[in-house]
Amino acid sequence: MPPYKSYNRPNRRRSNGNKKSHFKPILKGFLVILLISAVIFGFYKITPLIAKLSGDIKRPQWTYFQVNDIVVKGTDDETALDITDDISYNENGIITYKDVAKIKRELLAKYTNFEKIEVSRKYLTKNLYIKVKPRKPIAKTCEGEVCHYIDGKGFVYKDEIQPSLNIIDLKIEEGASNLDKKFVQLIVELTSLNKKLNLNVETLVLQVEQENAKLILENNITLNLGTLENSEARLKKAKKIIKYLQEEHSDNYTLNLKYFENGKIYLNLNK
Repeated sequence: MPPYKSYNRPNRRRSNGNKKSHFKPILKGFLVILLISAVIFGFYKITPLIAKLSGDIKRPQWTYFQVNDIVVKGTDDETALDITDDISYNENGIITYKDVAKIKRELLAKYTNFEKIEVSRKYLTKNLYIKVKPRKPIAKTCEGEVCHYIDGKGFVYKDEIQPSLNIIDLKIEEGASNLDKKFVQLIVELTSLNKKLNLNVETLVLQVEQENAKLILENNITLNLGTLENSEARLKKAKKIIKYLQEEHSDNYTLNLKYFENGKIYLNLNK
């Protein structure tokens, strides 16, 4: 008899096992998502309760920053003492990070002569550290003993204890109230040109209503711009004329650049 042919029959049990193996990752993923959702929901519910209870919980004293001393750097001793006196904080000398931000805002608002103020807490020494950066003025205008200064960014501020500086003396013929943004920008531009061209300007006179500017140099040489437009070209030409006149007229004259656009510059000897 011929031998029977053998056939490989599918294993039903093995097939069922494969179905289960595919089902397990899906079930695990579903359980993980369910667990995460439960944690988020529980956190959402319990957070308000924790915030409410935290108000009644007192932190240990050692966890607070308690000021031992206040150190001010970047200014003179008198101003440093004034800054120290102006600082107020909680009882027992305790300062939080919110107090630090508040102190900085208040100091910047009061001491406008400082371009930058840094306030920080030094935990090793328990000192409150304040570092200030004074503004660098380029011009000043004074009425009596009160002086206003202008820095290189066009910021106008008052400083009662500013030392004597070698900066441009600003004269405004129609009053300081007319020192608007346009004229402040002009002052910054002219002081920059003064440094660039080495003109040695001592006084800048602004004729606000006429929209004109006069620059009084050393040796009583006056440059009458005649307008506020095209200042750089006018001053460059004036610089060349001054150099040309050095031997014949070394001082005490006025160059009138009012008709510069027409190719004319007038020389007048000062009386």
